[in-house]
Amino acid sequence: MSDGDACSSIKQLTSELASQRLLLLHPDEARVKGDRHSGCNQDNAYVYVGRAFAFSGAASDMLSFYKKAALGDGWEAVTGDLPSDSSTSNTREVCFSKAVKGGTAFAYVAVSADSENGSTGEYAITLSSGGGEWPSDGGVLC
Repeated sequence: MSDGDACSSIKQLTSELASQRLLLLHPDEARVKGDRHSGCNQDNAYVYVGRAFAFSGAASDMLSFYKKAALGDGWEAVTGDLPSDSSTSNTREVCFSKAVKGGTAFAYVAVSADSENGSTGEYAITLSSGGGEWPSDGGVLC
């Protein structure tokens, strides 16, 4: 199978990921930065859809928002260090998984590396899937 074939066989997942409720939600303090991005990683044969945000609050508050939203929408925690609801959490990323269209999808939320001391500044959420089963830790998708 050529690289193009790998992506063409799973590209229909892009619209399914884009319609996931988790990608459409954000904390009140968050503002969308730019357009939604999407594509296909041909090397690892997975599609992704994501959004970037500016956020003026604490990273722990933003991550707690996504923890509550994800768990309430049927996503399961992949990362072992989910943020507590405390503003003292040092967690900078979280990952969740959910069955989507007969395969496993992953939702990865990460604070930008240049954000400072507990404030977020910027973060991104990316949903991805290869259309089949993936390692339970998400592999390259988390």
